[in-house]
Amino acid sequence: MSTDGWLYDSAHDRFFEDLATALDWYDSEGLPRPTQLALCEQEGFGIDARSIVEDALVDHHEEACGSISDAAMRRLQAFLDEWCQEQCVWSWFPTTTMVDVPPRDEVPQ
Repeated sequence: MSTDGWLYDSAHDRFFEDLATALDWYDSEGLPRPTQLALCEQEGFGIDARSIVEDALVDHHEEACGSISDAAMRRLQAFLDEWCQEQCVWSWFPTTTMVDVPPRDEVPQ
């Protein structure tokens, strides 16, 4: 299994850029290495156009959102998607996929 990417240690509530960084941290802190770390998944920044429009129309009449065409909503969503990509906002979230951590006497490959 690939260990490329961010890893998470739930016992220490700590994220690591990669396995080598994690191993260095445990060793420098004099802490025992865990047997496994959670692989993380990258998630980008996103804004939902429909939610924005619905929030903006909350004080208007019940059918106000229906006055916005699907085509207009698609154009707004396309603009927001492009704008979000330009912001370079990314976060990492732990997954249920676990990565084995080698004991101190083994060199990671």
